[in-house]
Amino acid sequence: MKKSAFLALSSLTVLLASLAAPAHAGEWTFLPILKPGYKAAPSLALTVNSNDASSQTTDAVGLDFNFNCGLVQSPDQRIRTHFNLSQSDKNGTKVTGYELSPRYTIPFGDGMSAGFGPSLAAFSVDQGATSTTLYGVGAAAGVNYRAGMLFAGADLRIHSTSIKNGVDYSPTSLGLKIGVNF
Repeated sequence: MKKSAFLALSSLTVLLASLAAPAHAGEWTFLPILKPGYKAAPSLALTVNSNDASSQTTDAVGLDFNFNCGLVQSPDQRIRTHFNLSQSDKNGTKVTGYELSPRYTIPFGDGMSAGFGPSLAAFSVDQGATSTTLYGVGAAAGVNYRAGMLFAGADLRIHSTSIKNGVDYSPTSLGLKIGVNF
């Protein structure tokens, strides 16, 4: 089930990106952070996530920091990078997750938008006697609402990692976030 959900979200990400990219004239910009006029437009939010991994569901809390991508930017200026830091602790297993996801964002008006893209992650899993870091790849999709200082949203993130030292952690995360725009 998890593999098919991962493949479906990954395929949807590639399909939507291929449909959206050619529709806009202009040039892609590399390292826009070094160009005059770059505006990060950052947001910082508290997150609450439900993680389903290794046949166990855990709740996690964390932070989502997102901003206009400074490495590569689409002609329509719609790529936002999300950095998500989360922590969970259940039944003696502590997990700290670090996720980086650049997302192509589609505005719907009135502050609403949806974004999707690939995701890279590192999960530090501490089970008392065993502690290891698992690296993963995945896909992320989310909806966001920005109005003045208010930032709110919801995300679905799916990651696949390899098993290391007998530890298996490939989470599907569903999260809510609320915070501020700067």
